[in-house]
Parts: sequence; C-alpha cells; structure tokens
Amino acid sequence: MKIYYNKTNDITSFPIEANIDGPTELKEIIQYNHVMAQFNDSNERKAHRRKEYFVKGDIVYGDIDNTHSENEKEWMTILRFKILFHNYEHYIVTSKSHQKEKNGAKPRDKFHVYFPIKEVDNPGTLELWLKKLTKKYSFFDRQVKDASRFFYGSPNAKVFYNKGSSILKPLYDVNIEQQESELLPVGEITSGNRDDQFFRYACSLRNGGSTEEETRLFLYNINNQISEGLPEDQIEKCIKSAFKNEVSGPPKTLPQNKIIQNYYEKQIKTTGKNGAITTYTKEYPYIEFTKDMDEAKDLFCSFIDGSGKRFLFLRDDPETFISSADDFYVHTMNNGYTLDFKATTNITERKYMTWIRETNNPYRRFSYLPELKDNKDTIFITENIKPENNGWFRKVMGLITVEEKKDEYRLAAGLLSAFLDSRFDGEKPLFSVIAQTKSSGKSQAVRSLTYIIQGLQNIEFNGRDDDQQISGIRSLANKYVLYDNLQYTTNSQMLNITKTVTDVEIPAWFMNISHSRVRNNKTYFATFNDENAFNDDILNRILSIRMKDTYSVTSDDKNKIAKSLDVIKKNRDRVLADVLYHIQHIDDLQSQHTYIAPPKFPKWAETISQILSTFYPEIEEFDFSLSSGDKELSTETTMMKEFLEDLFIGSTGNIIFKTNEEVTMKYREHYKASNATKASVSRKIQNISMGIEEYKVSKTSKFIDGKTYRGYEIFRQ
Repeated sequence: MKIYYNKTNDITSFPIEANIDGPTELKEIIQYNHVMAQFNDSNERKAHRRKEYFVKGDIVYGDIDNTHSENEKEWMTILRFKILFHNYEHYIVTSKSHQKEKNGAKPRDKFHVYFPIKEVDNPGTLELWLKKLTKKYSFFDRQVKDASRFFYGSPNAKVFYNKGSSILKPLYDVNIEQQESELLPVGEITSGNRDDQFFRYACSLRNGGSTEEETRLFLYNINNQISEGLPEDQIEKCIKSAFKNEVSGPPKTLPQNKIIQNYYEKQIKTTGKNGAITTYTKEYPYIEFTKDMDEAKDLFCSFIDGSGKRFLFLRDDPETFISSADDFYVHTMNNGYTLDFKATTNITERKYMTWIRETNNPYRRFSYLPELKDNKDTIFITENIKPENNGWFRKVMGLITVEEKKDEYRLAAGLLSAFLDSRFDGEKPLFSVIAQTKSSGKSQAVRSLTYIIQGLQNIEFNGRDDDQQISGIRSLANKYVLYDNLQYTTNSQMLNITKTVTDVEIPAWFMNISHSRVRNNKTYFATFNDENAFNDDILNRILSIRMKDTYSVTSDDKNKIAKSLDVIKKNRDRVLADVLYHIQHIDDLQSQHTYIAPPKFPKWAETISQILSTFYPEIEEFDFSLSSGDKELSTETTMMKEFLEDLFIGSTGNIIFKTNEEVTMKYREHYKASNATKASVSRKIQNISMGIEEYKVSKTSKFIDGKTYRGYEIFRQ
C-alpha cells in the first residue's frame, strides 16, 4: 500500500511516496499530513491534491470520530472495530484527538482506518468504494467520500495492523443509487479503457438494482456519445460478465466459537418451611486453570530472551506480538474461542494470557531464513519456495565488481552465513567490503544482495548518522546487519544493534562481545575505505572483500549493474530457490576442496567452505586468511611496525637485542604513554608483533659484561 505525504504543514501538495509494508513503516509516515492516492498535474505543481490530477490509489479509507452519540454504548471503539473487521486486512491509526476531551464532550476513541485494495487508476472507482463503505457501515464519517481526501498527521499515534482478505468483498453487493454513484464522465472514456469502464458501469448498475435491459439501454446511450464507440458485441460481453453471477446474499454469520469460561455453574436446591423446593443456578469461580483453558494454548507461542523475559505471539503469525488483554481476547475469538470471563473471578483475561505465555514451551530465536540445522528453539518466518538448481545465485554474484575471484566467494560466504544455525551465533567474521575510493558501490552491493536473499532490507547503522534503532520481531528475525562507514561508527552504535518488542535495547554479539538479551543470529557486514585503520582485535575478526575503485568502473557499468540488480530483485525467489537447493543437497553437490581459516573462526570456515564448494566447484582452496593488505588496515599493527623500526635506529644489522628497560622507555616515548609498565609493554609487543611478517620478536636473556640482562631479540626480514 502507498501513501503520499509532505514534511511541511502544506495541505495541497503531497509529493513524497511511501511504500507501507507494515505498522512500523506506517507509524513513521502518519506523523505528517498525507493523502491515500497519487496526484500529479502538468503545471509543475507536483502532486497537487485535486481530483482531476488523480493518478492512482490502492487504499479505501475511513474516519471514525464517534460524534454521532454521547451514549458510550453506541460508540465504535477500537476493540469493537477489531472484532467486527477481524476477517479483513486493515490498519488502524489513532487521530490527534483520540481520547481527548473536546468542547466539554467526553474523551472517546477517534481513529482512521486504511484498507489496502488492488490499485485503481480512476477517482470515480475509488469514490464508489468509499461511498459503499460509509453506506454499509454507518459509523464511518460519511463526509469522507472523495478521492482527494487528506488526513492530518498524528505524531504520537498508535498503529494496529490486522491481516485478512480485501474489504471489497462485503462491499460488492452494497446498493448505491444511480444519482449517488457519480459514474465517470463520458469525456474520461478513452479507446484504451473502454472495456474496463463499461464493465464497471454494468457492475455498478447491477448493484444498484438495474435489470439487464435497463443496463443495456444505459450503456448503448453512453456508447453513442463517445468518439470511438465500443463494438456491440463487446458491450454485450461486458453486460454478460457483470450479470454472470447472482448478487450474493447477506454476510454469513461467524461460525460458533467454543466458549471458555472462568467459572462454572451449579444447581442449588432449597426447601422452604412449607416444603416447597426451589431450584436456582449459582456461579462459582475456578481457582485453577482447567483443561478447556489449555486448548487455546496452541494458538500462541512464547519467546524468551537472554534475561529470561517472556513475550507472547500468535503461532501462525509470529510477527504479531500480543501485549494487552484486549488483543488477547480479539485473537482468541478470531481463532475459534470466545472468552466468557466474569470480571469478579480469580482468573482474569490478563491472568489467563500470562498463564499461556509462561507455560508454553518458549522459543529463543526468530529467523526469516531456514537454517542449515533444524533448531526447535527457533521460530522460522519463511517463504514457501520450492528448491531449484537454476544457477541464479552465481549469476547474481557475477554482477558485483570485485577485484578477484577470492573476493567474490568471500562475499558469497557472507550471504550464505545467514543460513547457519545457532552453533555459529557470534562465531562468524565481520564481512568487510573495502575499496580504495568512495562511491565504489560498496553499500549498494550489500543492500541489494541481502534484500535479494532475505526479501527485506538489512538492519543498518551509518557511522555518519545518529543511532538508528529498530523495534519488533522484524529486527529480531532479520539476519543481516550493515555498519556503513564503519570508520565513523561509535562504540554505542556497534554494541546496540536493535530493540526488543518492548523497546529494550539488545546489545549485539559483535567482535566477540557477549550480549545479555537474546541469542544472536546475525551476520554482520561493514563498509569502509582502506585509508582507514582499526585495532588488531577487529582486524583478526574481519574477512575483507575488496571491490574495484571508482575509476575502474564506469558510470555506464554502474547503471547496468543497478538495472540488473533491480530485475533480479523482482525474481529473488529464483535466487533463494537456488540457495535452498544447494544447502539441502550439500552432501551430493560439494566438490573436493581445502580451506585456509581466518584467525578466529576455524569452525565457521570448515562449514561455509563446504557450502561454497557446491556453487564454486572450480575453486580448489578457499582462502579466508589475512593478507598483507589486510594487516595494513590495523592502526596498532602500523604503529608497532614503526616502533620496531625505531628500535633499529643506529644499527646496521638485521638482528638486535634490547633490554626490557630500553624497550619500555622507547615505548613510552613512541606511544606517548608515560604510565606504561614493563608487563603491559611486553604483552602488547608479543600480541601485535605476531601478525607482522617483517619482524620476528622473541623474549630472551643475554650475558653482557659479566651481567645477565632480560629483554628482546628482534630479527628484521
């Protein structure tokens, strides 16, 4: 669904388009004034909100303000609306005046409703649906019936979403009087849309109660007034199609739900003084949860994070987080159970919800992708894609302008690492996409490829911007994280990857830093330019992927690559099908190969090389080791090389011996660290020098002038 908005207080022009895929995206947009259709005119006043400039729309919308009555029992509350429309897809957004006292009137629910529909390209069609909506459901504001309607922004709005079928289904048979239907003007019928418009006229007339003959007379009259009339056989075809199916009857009643009660009834008999027996029914509250209550547990699943906190979700829709007793009631009713709970009893609806949450076996991870090894602790929100060996994954990887084949399969390793299971949580490299120049396509490559694999954008932090926190299940299940411009990223950004559904920050398992909130299933990418440097702790955890610089790839090449990636995005199910096939048939497809593991992740290297060999059978050895170019990225390595070189000043040979005291004094001077101790200097030299090929450093002792000195023997290659 698409909404158009502006970031000013303008109520006439709405030039910015937003694709809404869920409540999170909608919440970001509805803080601004917005319209539910696209407008465009020819006078360079883009997106001017007038019916004659209507382009397209894919939302039927309504406004509920409950001003029709001061009787609370007659108000359409959000809860009642959810129950009534539980079968239909919709978004609910509270308006600015929601639950606010106005002109002395009581606070009440006030909200807008957005029903996604198939895109229409004519304002008359949209307005017909709007009129049908307000006629069938009288609690909608009947003034909201024009295609150019706008809604004011509501910065603090609450947003609710419900999956379901199209709202158009119950509206097809709503009768609108012909004079009210505002059929399209004859002038708007063109040779390109005649069939469609005549069919719409026929349907509208049929729904309004017209007979076939009345409809035929009307359409022939319209046909005579347009410049390029429709052939008679085509008109008859439109009429036949419109009257093919009889108008369906009234909406079907909901199936009878099973009743779950928090009380039981007992017959009581009493005998009066005159011997008369009186029988009555008395209600008794349940003290404990019953077997009947246990049945509804299958509708829900629990999630437990690393701190032991539990959350409740729908089992068939694990993206729906249940946080209130009202939501719990609605979802149980929608799925075949009605809660008949007496408010005065021990087991309330909230206690019942808490009991289900705490007694269901909990999951510990979410994932949008299937994993190499089944894990009963993981909820998979996966697409139903049939595995297929079609070669699309290699086709995608071949588009990226990397320097060597090694860089291509390393990038592929990063993408495929998202399919590894919980054994590899926190045990993967940081896949670092590097180029010598800016604007080389690093970020675009990661964004496009992760979207193609997963079907949604990666979680992203940009070192130049403030922290970008994302809440909800989408962030927990998202397998890919991109630290863009890593050289500018703060420690806070690196540690706080996302939030839980209750907006509690989750420290990431990043660079071997243990988290405390959830078991982390993320695969991390980073981009930076190679004139930037990092400490050795990061260096030993990266897997560098070098892209060609800006000057090696022309603008035309970049445009071609971008267009190809856009095409592949539309066919991403083919790519995922290829990956799934190779993972499922890894034992049959893997070729003979060896691998060189990165310093910190030998277990990962063994498994990922097996998967890679199914895609790259021509590669005999997969190299994940640090190159000399990688080592140059480390600030500490560079400074240590300069320090060791300083120790050779005044020496003509390639082997020197320096005492602990000499080295410590030189270290304090070189690093501007006056408080450095001999022990700390010793640890630093031994740890960092191990990664420097030009020098070999070993601790030893020497007997000089009748005295033993402890120190370092340094060999220069």
